[in-house]
Amino acid sequence: MTKRVALYARISVSKEESVSVARQLDAGRKLAEARGWEVVLVEKDDGVSASKSRPEDRDGWGRILHSDEPYDAVVIWKLDRLARRTIDFLHADGALQARRRPAAVVSVEESIDMTTPIGRVVATILAAFAELEASSISARVSAAKSYLAEVGRWPGGTAPYGWHAVQREGLPGWYLEKDPRTTEYVEGAARLVLSGASVYSAKQWLEAQGAPLPEASQGTRVRTGWSYRTVERVLRSPLLAGMTRKGDDVVRGADGRPRVDESLAVLTEGERRLLLALLDDKTDPRRQPRSSSVTTPFLAGVAVCDDCEKTMTRGTTSKRPALICTACHMTISRVQLEEHLVARLLDERGDEPVIEVTREAPSIDEAALADVEAEIQGATDAMREDDADVAALAERLVALKKARTKIKSMPSNSPDDFPWTFSGQTVKEAWAAAGDNHLARRQVLVGQLDGDRFRIRRGKVGRYLDTSRVVIAWNEGFPAMA
Repeated sequence: MTKRVALYARISVSKEESVSVARQLDAGRKLAEARGWEVVLVEKDDGVSASKSRPEDRDGWGRILHSDEPYDAVVIWKLDRLARRTIDFLHADGALQARRRPAAVVSVEESIDMTTPIGRVVATILAAFAELEASSISARVSAAKSYLAEVGRWPGGTAPYGWHAVQREGLPGWYLEKDPRTTEYVEGAARLVLSGASVYSAKQWLEAQGAPLPEASQGTRVRTGWSYRTVERVLRSPLLAGMTRKGDDVVRGADGRPRVDESLAVLTEGERRLLLALLDDKTDPRRQPRSSSVTTPFLAGVAVCDDCEKTMTRGTTSKRPALICTACHMTISRVQLEEHLVARLLDERGDEPVIEVTREAPSIDEAALADVEAEIQGATDAMREDDADVAALAERLVALKKARTKIKSMPSNSPDDFPWTFSGQTVKEAWAAAGDNHLARRQVLVGQLDGDRFRIRRGKVGRYLDTSRVVIAWNEGFPAMA
């Protein structure tokens, strides 16, 4: 019977001296043709490091592992295309062996066929040597970068925003200098935060000034404008005080003090210490950690799908917390959305009074409804797992759907039917007092929203939040606080 095989290729960075994905796959096809094997599946992982990612975490290998197509072996160009750590290699091999139709790894370059016992032994030994080689390379690169930093040269990679790498006449290597296009924006944002403004205000200032975005991420960007995290990362760079990073620290002199290059600095050492203290200040509600737990009720029942007019429910997408429209299945990251909402709430409404609405017991518990919807979504996702207890999950789904029907059957009241009063606190004060109480935080947010809701539009989905998707109308219908 003809052996059925899958082809797999991986490369971290494409260089002229590298064996490209196309060449790896071509070598695999030639081996299959020479042995009379049928190629039934071809997958690749381009731009993926084997040292930084396990095989099971890669898209291409995952498609091979979970494919319904039966095959007897996976052909790779070399063992290090699959893994550079012995344990990762053995786990990948074990996953292939655990398939309904067990499969083995075949290497073209090392002439290894793991369908035989001797092939399995040799492959394990070679995988151990590959791990040793990767560790040695990493150690040499780290030592070289440390040396270059010590002698004042730039060790390579993307220069921090606000600076660029240049060559100096008569000197070897590369050196950092202020970038005349962007340094003023770094200093301006830092001075703004030092004066008491928030990182979100600095983000808005950069966008208003038309500051160019960092070039390093432009090839994979899925959104426009600056992000909160990018601005904070720029402000934390030791180069603001003329210090060069060395590993997890900065380059230090013989006296143990940081070595400062005044030509690179935009702040003094003291100003940088104050800036870091402000960024780390956990008493400032704008910088308090925000939970990303699926069960957090902070966003329960307050987001509405702009297309379907349906309240979006909490759930997960690719195992990440998300808000989901149950009608059109539009999603948005809860972690990114919560960060954006909190930043805007505190910066745009921080000094506004907190409104307390006097309500009777609500006819519909929206938070409970959102929790039930999230549980239904979670149980549905769990049923797709290979080891799912389908009978138990099906029973749970029936119970959850009954609970949802019961909640929805209760009549609702309009929020406008109830009187309101000022609490005597500002939004910032109430937020700080709420601490980790997500329901209290939700009450602060809802009290500032027009109609107790905000809307989510369709737009780009990816690593960064497309802020144009979030439509917020603040409540301007209350008179000034006496």
